[in-house]
Amino acid sequence: MAQQIDFKEGIADAYNGLATNYMNTIEKQKALEYFQKAFDINTEINNLKGQANNLGNIGMYYYDVGEFSTSLDFLFRSIKIFELLNDKTGIANQLGAIGNVYSDQKNFIKAIYYDSLALLKFQELGDLDGSASNLGNIGNLYNDLNEPDIAIKYFKLAIDNYRQLNIESGIGRNLLNMSTAYNAKHNYKKSEELLKEAIAIFKNQNDQYALTYGYGNLGNCYLLNYIHHRDLDSNLLLIPGNPKVHLKFAIQYLELGIKMSKEINVLPSIIVFSNQLSDAYNYSGDYINALKYYKLYATSKDSVFSIESKENIEKLTTAREVELKNKQIEINRLEVLKKRNERIYFIFGIILLLLILVFIYRNFTNQKKSNIALSLLNNKINETNTALANKNEVLSSTLTELKETQEQLIETEKQKENAILRSRISQDIHDDISSGLTKISWLTEMVKAKSNESNTNIDYGLIDKINSASKETVSKLGEIIWSTNPDRDNLESLLAYIRNYVTKFLEDTDLQYTIDFPDDLLKTSINPELRRNLFLVLKEALNNIIKYAKAKNITISLQLENQSYKLLVADDGIGIEQGIINGGGNGLINMRKRMAAIHGKVNIESIIQQGTRIYFSGYFY
Repeated sequence: MAQQIDFKEGIADAYNGLATNYMNTIEKQKALEYFQKAFDINTEINNLKGQANNLGNIGMYYYDVGEFSTSLDFLFRSIKIFELLNDKTGIANQLGAIGNVYSDQKNFIKAIYYDSLALLKFQELGDLDGSASNLGNIGNLYNDLNEPDIAIKYFKLAIDNYRQLNIESGIGRNLLNMSTAYNAKHNYKKSEELLKEAIAIFKNQNDQYALTYGYGNLGNCYLLNYIHHRDLDSNLLLIPGNPKVHLKFAIQYLELGIKMSKEINVLPSIIVFSNQLSDAYNYSGDYINALKYYKLYATSKDSVFSIESKENIEKLTTAREVELKNKQIEINRLEVLKKRNERIYFIFGIILLLLILVFIYRNFTNQKKSNIALSLLNNKINETNTALANKNEVLSSTLTELKETQEQLIETEKQKENAILRSRISQDIHDDISSGLTKISWLTEMVKAKSNESNTNIDYGLIDKINSASKETVSKLGEIIWSTNPDRDNLESLLAYIRNYVTKFLEDTDLQYTIDFPDDLLKTSINPELRRNLFLVLKEALNNIIKYAKAKNITISLQLENQSYKLLVADDGIGIEQGIINGGGNGLINMRKRMAAIHGKVNIESIIQQGTRIYFSGYFY
């Protein structure tokens, strides 16, 4: 119809539509032919926006067939036209497409750069959907670069946008991706929470493809939690519960992920999940199933490799055909442009010649006047340069002196800090480890003496004491190393270490305990003395509860407000008499001294037969 009425813009749109339909067929090369025809018509009628869209579509065609360099060339040409039109939406879309090309080439830095430019455009337009999509892409790129903290920031921003738009699929997709970042941080508790929320969304939308990855990734989360549940990493945040139960959950969800992958024929997920399930069965001791799923992994991987090889051959064939057609199209286009340009160049040549003659005449008449003015100006410039040179020498000398003074001050401060640190480490090792090792030596001598006197077998009770003293000494050594490590001088590390210590300290007791720490912590740096003393007063408080309180339940919580903190240790035991609170004893004097050393306070509230609440409060700086 458009051809019958000679409506060329309509003809171009029709060619563009045909090309789009061919993009997902076995005759994909026809898409390029029709995109090019649409571009030629839009060029003929000077439809710049149509040209820009056609160039972008051609760029995406080359992206699909794996010719990334050619794809980038067409996408950049498209952006130039959109910039002439000041079409910010068109610019943003093409920048995002360029980011995808660089991402497929594993050039993640450039991909982040262009996705960030696209994000700025979408934000300038107030386009929440476009912004959310690019925020999620950037989060995935930082995941690929093993930068989980930065990735999480972008995923959260993407989710906020999708929540405003009420787009559940976008929320679920970014929750799924963000769980991967938390796995990289060894925060399996948070990863489990995000995956369960994502699965609920995918169920509500009946999105079987997304559910496949949701269940499989949840199984992998439980598997990683089991593998690392004995690690001593202070940054580790495990899922509460029995690790053996978590291993069963891992097997259950990975099997479900594989089952759904088979139903919808998603080979990549079968490869990933079958490999992980093989590991899970191996950890559980079920080596028959471990071998079964490893074979599934190997078979699926070989199948994908075969498919990819076939696709690569088809891509090479298509690329060759496209290359030949492109050359002919380019030859035809250049012939048309050559004739048109010859006329334009002739006209411009005459105009340029006239302009040159006028310019030469004006330049000749003005040159004499300019020479006089330039001579006077040069004299003034020389005088100014001389004055500036003198001032620069003075400034350079002053700057050199300041730098030397600054370096001396920095070196002096470093020496002071190192001296304090070495002194403290030496004192701690002397007080804690030396006494422990002395006790081990003494007990060993007793065993030898007793064995020699009575000619009997060794007393295993003494051996048990030796073992206990050794373990206690090693534990104290671990605390000292942790307290002197500058990489742990932050609030997140302190809270993680407290969690691990409390869990291990109370695991062999009948006490029930609750730890209530904030989930989302900013990267707050704290003084190493504050970190060490806060841990030691908490440790002293727990020791007192075990020895004296006769409690059944313990609560440990932390409240943060601006730069202040309030750490609570509470129990439901027999309480502390007011005389002991006022006078000391049970380690209370020691706790007050430690808190005073970090400019903090200790407040104790106790009711006889009802329990005790101890508050440690102060400021981070």
